[in-house]
Amino acid sequence: MVTGGDLVAMVERLAPAGTSERPVRHQGILLLWAIGRAARGLPRLVRWTDAREELRPLLTALGREGSRPTPQYPFVALAETQWWEIPEVLEKPPRAHGSAPLKWLTKHNPLAGLPAEVYDLLATDVDARDAVVRALLHRFFRDSPTAEALRLTGLVGPLDGQASRSDPPLGLPKAVDLLRDLIGIELRTASGKPNTILRVRGDDVVVKTERSPEGQPVPVSAVQQGLDLLAARGSVRVVPDELGHRSSFVGAVLVVLPGARFTGKPAVVVLDELSVDDIAGDHHNGRVDSIAQVKVRLEQGRLRSLLAGGRTSAQCALCGDLFPLDFLIAAHIKKRASCTDDERRDLANVAMLACTFGCDALYESGWITVDDNGLVRTRPPDGVPQGNMRDRLNHLRGRSCTAYRPSSAPYFEWHRTTIFAT
Repeated sequence: MVTGGDLVAMVERLAPAGTSERPVRHQGILLLWAIGRAARGLPRLVRWTDAREELRPLLTALGREGSRPTPQYPFVALAETQWWEIPEVLEKPPRAHGSAPLKWLTKHNPLAGLPAEVYDLLATDVDARDAVVRALLHRFFRDSPTAEALRLTGLVGPLDGQASRSDPPLGLPKAVDLLRDLIGIELRTASGKPNTILRVRGDDVVVKTERSPEGQPVPVSAVQQGLDLLAARGSVRVVPDELGHRSSFVGAVLVVLPGARFTGKPAVVVLDELSVDDIAGDHHNGRVDSIAQVKVRLEQGRLRSLLAGGRTSAQCALCGDLFPLDFLIAAHIKKRASCTDDERRDLANVAMLACTFGCDALYESGWITVDDNGLVRTRPPDGVPQGNMRDRLNHLRGRSCTAYRPSSAPYFEWHRTTIFAT
């Protein structure tokens, strides 16, 4: 039975072109791409024409300067190793040079991929996968940063100190949370067909279509897979090989995300990076009000991530306690509806992180504010019954607000004189 140690040794036995200090990266990039597919549970074997379309942009982005994006070479070269198999074609592939590999692949258009034993180990054993990916990065990317290679191949995770793959990508929701927000809303596929989420039940979401008015189950994991791909690559093809047999529905869900759009034929969901202006501006441009409201909630996640500097946890600006981002609100110091356009875009100063354990609600309702020395002031707690609220007010009174600075002082003054004073 193959082990993680065996696979690390197999990395060392690879014989790429170039020198030992600066090997050509094509084999390494193909293997990282294949391991990323295993980590996300995508099909083990991939048709050459489909793999070619995914590998070309990866080779362009991650290959050494001046190298050409020629996926045909690693596709056949690795078939001579224990890393790769082309099971459909009995004819031995040609050597990886000249025009022969491309002609052979065009003729046969074979399925190829990691051997089943290797795929299964890398799909299920996180420690083995991490060890193999580290070995590949050391072998092929020793002289350059590795974060982009991990991101583009869908392997962002513990390897580079970021959140584990079980965590949602920063700024994107978990699939189950997104699907619950969309219950009862009519979504449109790339071809314009209506899909409506009826309920989320266990591991499935029940979806109504024109053909199935009572609803049919779709695995929540299929939507999570789409979110992971979108976060890793910035785009995802709306095809069964990538998103499963209900790919049209998954695409309809993904395109609801702020900054997401359909493009091309067959359809691709592209996630455009939102700028500060995008996050601060109005995005009530959904097909119906409900979708617009979902977009606003999702953009709250983007704003939280922006204020947290990309970290997965941060301090509440009012009580100072450290919380995961799920328990923090991106609160406007000055009410958003009262802000000018310029103030809405001044996110570093007009917004702060406030926890859901009382601070956000107390500030929003005017029970607490921040004075011109940056200290939390409260309304008199004596009129509040004994209990958690009085304890919370006593705990907050006189604390230093970490969001207070000269550039945010005018927004706190507005709150102090407009909300707290009433």
